[in-house]
Amino acid sequence: MIEADPENCLVWKIVSSWYQGQSCVYCHKRFAVLSRLDHAPALLRDDHTTIEWNQISPEQLPEIFSTSEPVCWNRHITETFRREHPELVVERNR
Repeated sequence: MIEADPENCLVWKIVSSWYQGQSCVYCHKRFAVLSRLDHAPALLRDDHTTIEWNQISPEQLPEIFSTSEPVCWNRHITETFRREHPELVVERNR
């Protein structure tokens, strides 16, 4: 039986190199080297929605990367909740 090495997968190399060194568009946290064990980072699309990179087909990644901005997993979850449940979100000034 041959086991696949995810770290040597071409798609993984493309994705991890695209994120590395960039910052989340929301919190400005810089992306370090991605790990398969971490939560998947996301992308902010033109329609102002976020989507995890692993929910996009590999063929679409180059186009999505050219038109989207990086989003960390924490802010992806926050923004998804804000979009899906606006009635539960309270905005507070700090």
